[in-house]
Amino acid sequence: MRVIIFLFVIAFLCNSCLETIDFDTNFPDNLLVVDGTFTDSEEPDQVRLSFAIDYGKQTISPIRNAQLTLFDDKGNSEELIEIGDGDYQFVKSKLPGTVGTAYYLEILLNDGRLYRSEPEVLQAAPPIDSFLYTVENFEFTNDFGRVISAVDFQLSVQTNINNEQQTNF
Repeated sequence: MRVIIFLFVIAFLCNSCLETIDFDTNFPDNLLVVDGTFTDSEEPDQVRLSFAIDYGKQTISPIRNAQLTLFDDKGNSEELIEIGDGDYQFVKSKLPGTVGTAYYLEILLNDGRLYRSEPEVLQAAPPIDSFLYTVENFEFTNDFGRVISAVDFQLSVQTNINNEQQTNF
């Protein structure tokens, strides 16, 4: 009898822990995604433009034929060049990145929508205080019973920004 009660309690606990949660992941079809960098390096920087996609979709919707212009706080500007599917490049011939200068990006889509970022001051890269890493080899068994060898690599970079706060990347 105790075995039956024990099995009933286990079955009840296993069933009571399962609850389906539905998340509303529907985004508007025209939500702009801007992903890129602009630095004081002499190397060209890039921006990728796309539209947000629903969770679970595999294809990205790149934005082609847009006009991207970078402005600084001195009134200078430079247009970015489209180099691929939604990828645009800062050539930096007219507007090199300069620490202490404020920049903003203006994006004009081919349907007439205009976006403008808030000005951001280009900060100097802070010195690195410490750089730590660990590497650990381990094995695990996957759902099909195969033993998989893997490597866990962890990296920690610590720096002080304005000597006020410590930041880990």
